[in-house]
Amino acid sequence: MSVLKALCRNGIEAHKAELAKSYNNLGLLYSDTEKYKKSIEMYLKAIGMMEELCRDNPEEYCHYLGISYSNLGVQYYVGKKYTEATEMYEKAIAIGEALRENGSEKEISELARVYNNIGTLYDETAEPEKSEEAYLKSISIREELAEENPESQIPEVATSYMNIGLMYYHYKRLAEAEEMNKKAMAIFSDLCKHNPRAFEPELARSYNSLGLVYDEMGDKAKAEELYRKSIEIREPLVAKNPQAHR
Repeated sequence: MSVLKALCRNGIEAHKAELAKSYNNLGLLYSDTEKYKKSIEMYLKAIGMMEELCRDNPEEYCHYLGISYSNLGVQYYVGKKYTEATEMYEKAIAIGEALRENGSEKEISELARVYNNIGTLYDETAEPEKSEEAYLKSISIREELAEENPESQIPEVATSYMNIGLMYYHYKRLAEAEEMNKKAMAIFSDLCKHNPRAFEPELARSYNSLGLVYDEMGDKAKAEELYRKSIEIREPLVAKNPQAHR
């Protein structure tokens, strides 16, 4: 990064943006390798530069600032720093909503991802009303995007169904949990027909989630059937790649 730093000192905007993106990418790498403190450090550097760029040229750079806020929010969430995570997610949402009207599919999809993430956070912090609201916003955006681009967005819709289903399960809203998990299971089942390697893990997870719902409802026969279906998928996956499917 030394060359980029030297160029940035000369006030070259484009190179400053590339340096900020490199900090963000390094933050992602540190996150993937569980070096969380280093990851946060890189995201903060990216954010510092992108905030300046966004002030001068919001149309060009605010989307990237939102991504860095979101990434830092994920890192704070992993570290159970929920107040800090909420702040970062809210900043990312504010940017995403401001860009939404004229945003690209990628930008709008990123907004849906942040709503999904903050929904998960509110579920973790026992704020079910806020969690439901955020998940429903994520679902609404993803369903709308799926009308134009089903191939990339339908799996995201199914993931949002499963996440809100889990939240409903946590708060004993079992009929709603059943409905959402059934929707997710149907989508992943269909996707597996065309690409089992990519979607079998998610199908197994949906079987297990719906099994939990029926177990809580007292329908042990349905729960057992779904748990067994999940196991049938997971056993060969674990045999092939135990590290990936622990």
